[in-house]
Amino acid sequence: MTILPEHGLPAEFGSPSPEQLLFYWMPVEGRRHAICGAHGSHRPGQPADTLCGRQVLTRTASEHEWIRWATCDDCWHIAKTAQAALSRRN
Repeated sequence: MTILPEHGLPAEFGSPSPEQLLFYWMPVEGRRHAICGAHGSHRPGQPADTLCGRQVLTRTASEHEWIRWATCDDCWHIAKTAQAALSRRN
């Protein structure tokens, strides 16, 4: 994944508006990933893209997974950087 230095987002994101950069967190594949799209926009079992570039199947996570699984470092970095970039634009 290529991160563009001018705004700190992956190149494939282009230059999104705040409305375009929607994501929510979901434990999947052993980590809490940021899933692209509005919360509730995927039903369990549907494919979804993560901020870190993975394609995952969405699912209903257990309380144990929410508490015990670590956050994906790449998703966290991209989410943090995107929030800062969007804040600077406003």
